[in-house]
Amino acid sequence: MLSSPLNARTRWKMLWRKHVVPGRVVNLCFLIVLISSTLLTWREVVVLQDAYVASHRSVLEKAAVAVDKQMQTGVNLLLFYRNGMQAAMHTPLSSDLLVNVQNEFDRVRRSPQWQINVEKRRTLALRGVSDEAIAQNPLLNRDVPGLQNEMTAALELGYVMRLSAGFPLAPAQTWYASRAGFYLTSGRFISVPGIARQYSALINAPWFIGQSQRENQARGIRWYSAPLNAADKTAAR
Repeated sequence: MLSSPLNARTRWKMLWRKHVVPGRVVNLCFLIVLISSTLLTWREVVVLQDAYVASHRSVLEKAAVAVDKQMQTGVNLLLFYRNGMQAAMHTPLSSDLLVNVQNEFDRVRRSPQWQINVEKRRTLALRGVSDEAIAQNPLLNRDVPGLQNEMTAALELGYVMRLSAGFPLAPAQTWYASRAGFYLTSGRFISVPGIARQYSALINAPWFIGQSQRENQARGIRWYSAPLNAADKTAAR
């Protein structure tokens, strides 16, 4: 016997009321919202993470480029100083001024510490220690054939150092320390009693010891990344 459409509709309503209760509907809707919110939150986290990583990678790349430029600038300045020193040693100036400097050096070279002012408006002052102090350090040697040429070149290098101080990327203070017991600095003026102490700090620095014949046989330029107490950038012979 076939059931009438009315009875079938009644049975469906009874099944709907029995299984689809409001509480279950609410729970199902809440579950759907929860799953959707979780997926959207996860997607947002992934997007933010990618953006965070990309942002930090960009910052690191910019910092690396800036450091490379700064290091290259420092190396270029060292090459500039070295080439200027070599050119000056090969073609030294011959003038009465340089003769006076040599005579003044012969007069003060035995003093514990000394300073020779050549021409303050053009170059830097030569500062140094005595022959006795040189003899006590195996890394130092004043009895070399090219000492006069080196002093002449150092005076010209002082002029170059004075000029380079005006460049925006130039170091705040540059040094030239010679194994012949004298040095140049573009920094502030120091009184004569402090010259020996300052020179001692220069020749005991890692960059100076590392430029010895045994440590650097090729006599090449080296870059020291450790902070220096004596100077920001240093040229050593």
